[in-house]
Amino acid sequence: PRSTTLGSNLVRVQGRVRCRLVGGLKTPFSGRPCVTYSASVSRSRLDGIHSFPLAFHTARIDFMLEPADAPEVFLVVHSHDVELFSMADGSHSCEHVFSAAPEPCRSFVLDHLVPASDASIHFGACVDLSSKDASLEFRECALLEGSLVTCVGEIARDRKGELGLHPWRPAFLNDSALGPGDLKRNRLIDAIPRPFSWRHSHPEALKTLIGRVMISDDVGLL
Repeated sequence: PRSTTLGSNLVRVQGRVRCRLVGGLKTPFSGRPCVTYSASVSRSRLDGIHSFPLAFHTARIDFMLEPADAPEVFLVVHSHDVELFSMADGSHSCEHVFSAAPEPCRSFVLDHLVPASDASIHFGACVDLSSKDASLEFRECALLEGSLVTCVGEIARDRKGELGLHPWRPAFLNDSALGPGDLKRNRLIDAIPRPFSWRHSHPEALKTLIGRVMISDDVGLL
């Protein structure tokens, strides 16, 4: 597979996302086929601050990664291991007044309202939806079917013998194994792709890669 070894079994793989199930998922607002998405609806603000969501939902299914230069090979990826970052085509946002929003957007809000601890606040949020001046921001972030992506993780076989891309779990990376000037750790940090903007900020930031498969559809990483 088209991959770059970053050290200690950590690899960067480029390939296309393939759904394992017929039908799969669709993003709630743009209606695009995907394998995982998170979506939210919140009131629009002029100060650039994201307000607390009125509605939120996430869905995901396991999928396959088809390496760019080895289409005959498929890597199984478990959706619960995935962490998306620096998303481009997979991100979508739009603004609508609730009464004029497309039916899928309105249905999403009504089906996935975020409960509030104070019942009066929750009721007030529902009442505000009828306001003609209440503009809502609909956002979704998804891993789209067929998209070309860059992944960072560890290639290994699972208990069933299937080859897959799994979370990185280095045996040597723990508090006692790595000192402040550890050469092995420093070389590994230098190998992490540049879009991980924190890679030079603090050595301990490397630990954020542990336990997850990082995926981006940013073409700048290809």
